Parts: sequence; C-alpha cells; structure tokens
Amino acid sequence: MPNKLLDKKEDHPACPACGTDNIFEDEGLWYCNDCGEVWEEKV
Repeated sequence: MPNKLLDKKEDHPACPACGTDNIFEDEGLWYCNDCGEVWEEKV
C-alpha cells in the first residue's frame, strides 16, 4: 500500500543533511540516527 508509506513520511520531516527518515524528535529538536544531524522542527 504505497499511500500508507506516503502518509507516514508526511508525519515528520526527513533529515536535511542525508535525506533519511531514520530520525527522532526530542523537546523540539530532531536528531538523525544515520548521520547525527540535529535541527529544529519547522512549523
């Protein structure tokens, strides 16, 4: 079901540095599990 995957991707951003969605959010900051990038959530 491709639509399910697209919906999931829209729930959170991808890493601006490497493009993965292997990321997590903590207290308003996002962290990439792949490259270690940290960035603020854009509202």
